[in-house]
Amino acid sequence: MSAIPEETACDKFIKILRDPKTSCGEKYRSIFELKSIGTEESVNALINNFDQLDDSDLLKHEVTYALGQMDTKFAHIIKPFLIKVLEDEKEYPVVRHESGEGLSNFAEANDKELLPIFEKFALSTVREVSGTCSIAAEKIKTFNVLAERYGKKYNQTREPAAPFTEAELNEKECVLDQKTLNQKIEAFVLSEKTILFDKYRALYLLRDRADAESILLLAKFLDKKFWDKTNNLFRHEVCFVLG
Repeated sequence: MSAIPEETACDKFIKILRDPKTSCGEKYRSIFELKSIGTEESVNALINNFDQLDDSDLLKHEVTYALGQMDTKFAHIIKPFLIKVLEDEKEYPVVRHESGEGLSNFAEANDKELLPIFEKFALSTVREVSGTCSIAAEKIKTFNVLAERYGKKYNQTREPAAPFTEAELNEKECVLDQKTLNQKIEAFVLSEKTILFDKYRALYLLRDRADAESILLLAKFLDKKFWDKTNNLFRHEVCFVLG
């Protein structure tokens, strides 16, 4: 008789992802259990079961997010998959967005493989994709200077843009009080002249400050009266940061 293969730590969660009767919540938790296991097997489990979630842009988004946050030692497995999803024009825009953002977490300074991909899709007619890839391209171009600012808080979560320092947004001649500085940040974020990458940098400065005034300003950016000055992608990131 042949031996029955021993069940691995991933098998329970793979079964949940493949079972059409399990709830969205159970599948959601399974995705993050596999992320937490953090092995090559769990990486492959997420990739190989991605298509099992075809009716849910939410769950597919979470798979690409989880992969984008996993250890860079798995980059050789994760990068080809995320590139494939980003390039798939039939895929949900929000899933392609998260694939691009996750992919940028594996980019290096002056990355000759990924920079051309991001520059190509920065011209996409799908706004979520074009915005994400324009940010990712800027991340690569500025990585030599800003690399040490990524992943400093929140359990080493890797961000799409490096936070500004207060000094960078302050007046050169004087130190501004917090109220005046917040007004300056608000005007900077809502300005049409500010590129999306720099809006994200200001957003992550507010996240890192994490005081009441910063939270209120982040919430203000969600106000519908500013929708002509922000976009879906930026507001999505505001909600992520507030969460």
